[in-house]
Amino acid sequence: MARRTWHPSADTRNEILDETERQLRANGMTATTVGSVARELGMSPANIFKNFGSKAGLVDALVQRDLLQIDAMCDRELQSGPAADRIRSIIRYFFRCNARINVDLPHLDTIVSMATDTPKSVVAFRNRLQQRVEAVIREGILSGEFANRDAALAAETVLDALILVMSPLEMRNASLHMDFDALELRCERLVEFVIGGLRMPLVK
Repeated sequence: MARRTWHPSADTRNEILDETERQLRANGMTATTVGSVARELGMSPANIFKNFGSKAGLVDALVQRDLLQIDAMCDRELQSGPAADRIRSIIRYFFRCNARINVDLPHLDTIVSMATDTPKSVVAFRNRLQQRVEAVIREGILSGEFANRDAALAAETVLDALILVMSPLEMRNASLHMDFDALELRCERLVEFVIGGLRMPLVK
């Protein structure tokens, strides 16, 4: 393939990411390299290194592209309403994402599972989500909707308790043994369990 002139535009960046995703899905993490992506696109590997730094940076940018979509939706889901309803909304949103209903996440779980280390964008996203949930819980405490407790610790515990519906990898593993209706029922039980816990005073 003839080598093309490099134009550092958003379209070119997305083209690189699209080709990286295609190769990851077709060939796996080991076979997908900066060189293989550059070769398929007819450009110098130096162009990719210049913009993404490394193969890990390339994978992280690919994951981040999908997470930006989820980020925007999280903001909408947590924007207004009673605190309990907003917690329910965000949990159900993640269930829909991870069950591949209404919201299309293009094999994000597969890409993340291929990475040797958790991509930085995933860690940053989890931290932002925890901060959002903490803010909602704190508002719920101030309004009297939730019991008075450590909002930061409560948010961390909520995300840990809901790993089944918050993690695409856990959802994928559970779907091997449960049908969608059973997964949805489990999600609803978890939601109400968490809300009930937030409303109950801590026993010392």
